[in-house]
Amino acid sequence: MIYRGCDLPEDLAYDVDHDVWARLEADGSLTLGMTDPAQTRCGKLAGYGRAMERLERHGVPLVPHIVLGLHYGRMRGEWRALELVAARRVKLLVLVVLMPLHGTAMAAVAPPPVEEVGRFFADARRALPDTPIALGCARPPGPVKAQIDRLAVDAGFAGVAYPAEGTVAYAEARGLRPELHDACCGVGVAP
Repeated sequence: MIYRGCDLPEDLAYDVDHDVWARLEADGSLTLGMTDPAQTRCGKLAGYGRAMERLERHGVPLVPHIVLGLHYGRMRGEWRALELVAARRVKLLVLVVLMPLHGTAMAAVAPPPVEEVGRFFADARRALPDTPIALGCARPPGPVKAQIDRLAVDAGFAGVAYPAEGTVAYAEARGLRPELHDACCGVGVAP
């Protein structure tokens, strides 16, 4: 069976949560493998790393974006992407959170839990202690947006694009002096 461009043979048993398949062999042994979608994602990450290396080699400022929850609301490759980014000299890291959009394949998908987003924010700050990190404009609306924005402030992010109501006051209450910029998150924060 072909699903979203990936081959999923029907004679295999799948553990979707762990991206593996299993096949019972004639001798009773079990053969395990990585699913085609997982292999595809790994290849994309490797390509992402090669692209950053080429841009860096030619002096192009790196402003990578990592989408949290891109695997249908689950955090799957984000920490690996963070490792790839941390291995480079980046001008700014932009993090965005899956925002289910009406009329898309993920319209009914729940974004990753706020607690998991917060853990990733803290991990990103530790991985890139001297690199500006910004929360981009894409993130779920409503009360969860305010929660995510506060997590970005608490993690020491350099910027929050289109902050939720109360975020500026929250930052000021923590002794910060927010500045408002009318620019894309990828260009308006980093020196």
